Amino acid sequence: MQSKMDVLLYVVFSYLAKISIAICPPSEVTLYGKSRCLKECPWRSYMFRQICYEECPVNTRVIVTELGKFCSVDHEFECQRISCPDEFPLCYKMNCLKTCPKYTFQFLNNCVIECPEEQAFKLSHDCEESCLPGKCLESCPPSHPFVFQSIRSKHCLQQCPNYTYEDIASKACKSECPMHSPFLFNKTCLKTCPESHPFASTVESMYNSISKCFNSCPSDAVIDGDYCVSVCPRGKHLFNNTCVVTCPTSHPLMFPNTIRFVSPIKSLGKSDFICVDSCNVGSNVIYQYNIYNNFCVDSCPQESHYAYNGSCLTECPVSSKYNIHHGKYFLCVESCPVNTFVSNETNCRRSCPSDENFLYNNTCNETCPSDYNFKQIAGSYYKCNAACPSEEFIYNDSFCVASCPPEAKYQYDKTCVTTCSKPLKYQLSNSTTIHRNRYNKTTVNHHYCLEDCPPNTNYYEDACVMECPSQANYLFNRSCHTGCPAPYNYRFLSGKHHVCCDECPQNTFTYNATLCLSACPVDKNFEFNNTCYNKCPDSNDFIFQESSHFKCLDKCSSKSLKTLNKTCLNECPQGTLQLDNKCVQSCPSDRPLNYTRNDGKHCCQNSCPYRTYRFESKCFDRCPHGFRTFNFTCTLECPKSTPYIDIVTKKCLSTCENDFVITNNHQCDVKCPHDKQYIEKKRCVKGKIQNMCVKFCSKQNSFSYIANQGIFCYDQCPNHLLLMENQRTCVEECPDNKLIVGSICRAIYKCPNHKYLEHTDVGKRCKNECSLGFFLDGVHCVKECPLEKVIVNAKCAEECPSSHPLIHKDFTSSKPRATCYFQCPGRLVANGSTCIDETTCHSTKHYTYEHVCYEACPMLTRKTENYTCFSLTSSILYTILLLILTIIQLGVLYFVTCFTGKKSNKKKEMEGAMIKTHFQLTSSNKDREHNRKYVIRFKKEEKENIEIFEVNTIGSDEKMENNEDVTELNDGYKPINFRRRKH
Repeated sequence: MQSKMDVLLYVVFSYLAKISIAICPPSEVTLYGKSRCLKECPWRSYMFRQICYEECPVNTRVIVTELGKFCSVDHEFECQRISCPDEFPLCYKMNCLKTCPKYTFQFLNNCVIECPEEQAFKLSHDCEESCLPGKCLESCPPSHPFVFQSIRSKHCLQQCPNYTYEDIASKACKSECPMHSPFLFNKTCLKTCPESHPFASTVESMYNSISKCFNSCPSDAVIDGDYCVSVCPRGKHLFNNTCVVTCPTSHPLMFPNTIRFVSPIKSLGKSDFICVDSCNVGSNVIYQYNIYNNFCVDSCPQESHYAYNGSCLTECPVSSKYNIHHGKYFLCVESCPVNTFVSNETNCRRSCPSDENFLYNNTCNETCPSDYNFKQIAGSYYKCNAACPSEEFIYNDSFCVASCPPEAKYQYDKTCVTTCSKPLKYQLSNSTTIHRNRYNKTTVNHHYCLEDCPPNTNYYEDACVMECPSQANYLFNRSCHTGCPAPYNYRFLSGKHHVCCDECPQNTFTYNATLCLSACPVDKNFEFNNTCYNKCPDSNDFIFQESSHFKCLDKCSSKSLKTLNKTCLNECPQGTLQLDNKCVQSCPSDRPLNYTRNDGKHCCQNSCPYRTYRFESKCFDRCPHGFRTFNFTCTLECPKSTPYIDIVTKKCLSTCENDFVITNNHQCDVKCPHDKQYIEKKRCVKGKIQNMCVKFCSKQNSFSYIANQGIFCYDQCPNHLLLMENQRTCVEECPDNKLIVGSICRAIYKCPNHKYLEHTDVGKRCKNECSLGFFLDGVHCVKECPLEKVIVNAKCAEECPSSHPLIHKDFTSSKPRATCYFQCPGRLVANGSTCIDETTCHSTKHYTYEHVCYEACPMLTRKTENYTCFSLTSSILYTILLLILTIIQLGVLYFVTCFTGKKSNKKKEMEGAMIKTHFQLTSSNKDREHNRKYVIRFKKEEKENIEIFEVNTIGSDEKMENNEDVTELNDGYKPINFRRRKH
């Protein structure tokens, strides 16, 4: 019995696992057929193995607790683990949790749906709404001393709920007060409410209903004496949120509850009547209420049927003597409104009554005045006009009509007449169909008197007709006749008319001397010179059949064939063969081959045409039934080198194609026959592996795979297939109620040693990391993140992290997605925290630089014509580098040309001579005056004039004259003096 129960439970579990499409944590549940995880099931549903059902499955029992309704089997909620780790110390359904689910209690280290009898007290944190679950205890601890008896349980609380009486002596929270003290105040029962909280109101909770004292009534209640009630009792009216017997003089009017659906008064429904100072309260302008005997009414009664200034009256006052029908009463007005007419002196009506159905000057009259005697129909009444409108007709001298009536149906110069007369003597009748909607249409007949018939009509007596009548159906010159007049003796049939003409038109044939026909009839079906004969003349005795008649020819045309009996045909008849442009009974010796085409035609050939097949002395487009093709010949048996037969083309093959199998009689087919459904790969002709159809797999422990061709036999499942656990079956896809571990489909509900569950096209695969092209969403690897989430580094997240603050929403794919980036990729640029296309940035005349959209180019950049910013950093660095190189070159040049250092005497003399030459100095043997040369002149500030440097090569011991400052340069050469003379 236990084994049967286990099998039944396994079937139920497999079915439930198959229909469940969500994998929720052990502490959460999911609705049947839905994919969203919840903390607990809705109250009206039943929970079974983390799934919420409307009813419990078969062979399960119902358990109703204070926290929910459950479907259970034996030992369903018992944990069998010895212990759980410290970080997850609690056990529930063989899972270690940190905290118990919301719908369970903690019993020792287990999570249970109901506490056992030996520990029936439940430590609850709060019972203000529904008691929250806690631990199972033998008795209440000192920290939670108060006992609250709910519907099914005893709860240990720190303090009693606000809706209970706190009995300090017994440490009990009681759900009701005694009869002698019925009012609850501060968790104490009193005879009457205190003055600070004088109002009593009934409070309802999940566990009781009790009268409680309040300092004021709730917003949804009204005051009736000392009680807060939801509605006033019968006979009392509502005023200022208080129930009163009579309305005060300040608000004497009573607004009824019966018309609350059109009233702006929100407190309607709290009493039968509300005391108001005006019936038309608020900003309601659509519905106006009237006063009748101090009651607000939406319709005046029959005895006071007229409404004026919001009051019901027996008649309208003189200042507003006109009345207009307004629903169930009449409204008094000073004058009739637009689009209404005055009837019976004071009534405003939208149409005139039958006794006053003539409208003139916006007033209904019994008849029209003499100068406005033309009557135009307007619905149920007539308008009086001085003349009829231009689009209407005059009938009976004074009535304006849109169309003439049957008794005077003809339109004669905008007047309806019984008959037409000269000069408009011709009568024309036609009709117009008016489609009012898809199913309703109306036909309107028109009758005219005309001076001449329109071009598309014919003359018959004094009428214009579309077709001539049968007694005069010969048509000549648009007139109907009883026969064709001479010399127009020829006639041809056009529709129902015989059209008269002087000769037959082109593409017609003459029959019986006068009748023109499009084809010769059966009694004279031989045509010659556009005339019908009963046989061809001797001069043109070659016959060519064309449609239903024969043409008489002097010879057959080059495009047709001819036979011996002088009949020209487009193709040779059955039993003959085509030889050039002749039909013969047999082929001659120079063209001995009979070429039979697919269309059934036979031709004589000296050799078979290209891509045709030969068998004996015949050529075929396709070999006859029962033959095979080999090297463009038809054969009954394929040679040994090509033993296989294509089942469609019947071609002999050395091997079958990859997707084909070898069936009976070496045929290459797309599927194995019923008597050989299994497929084994065998080495055949030329050593190639072929798919061979067999009755059974040759090896007893073979693995099978069901394909379109048949059932394949394998030693082990190929790499592209999956192995079904505990079965020797290979499949392409793993069922929904199984998981893929490695390459095996296993009947488990969660992965054993893997972190993630990857949802692939072949099934749900257990993985330690998501494959390329998948995104990690919690513990699931998915191809698309949910629409409410974003993608961050191949992961699904609720929002973009600070490391990837930029978001790009792509709506171009079939499933829109939002991706977070550190820097916008490709041709995208950052606009705040959003990546946009750079063309969007440019279209608003903004600039892009380093994947960011700017209003103006940033520092050290310059803008280009295409709204991009070009960096100047490289140009500045290049300029600095060029400047440094220039300085280095100048330094090197200085050291090469100017710096001397210590030199040898010979070298000194040479360089001294060079210096003298460079400054154009004269020889030292000349006089001092001749040895001066002013080579530099400059201006020093404003106080001094030009300063002249004088280069002198005399000895240093010579005296300087004229107060000259002398500076001696002694660098190892002959002394040179520099003089600065002030002018």
